[in-house]
Amino acid sequence: MLKTNSLIISILIVLLASVSLTNAQEKPSEKKDTQTSVQHDDIQKCMDKIAADSTLRMQMMDKMMMHNKCNKECMMQMW
Repeated sequence: MLKTNSLIISILIVLLASVSLTNAQEKPSEKKDTQTSVQHDDIQKCMDKIAADSTLRMQMMDKMMMHNKCNKECMMQMW
């Protein structure tokens, strides 16, 4: 009787521990996904702002040209 009770209790403890561990492992990835989507939205807003303003667009093109000045492969990827 005592052995069966202790066996049942140990099985329940293992089940509860496994459930809590799987829940703990899922939460950081969900947090990372939401943070990534927020960053993506911010980047998209900045890109839209640059595309809408001709001065910002020219400044961005100048920076890209200066950054890729000696690299023909990068220059071809921009086109």
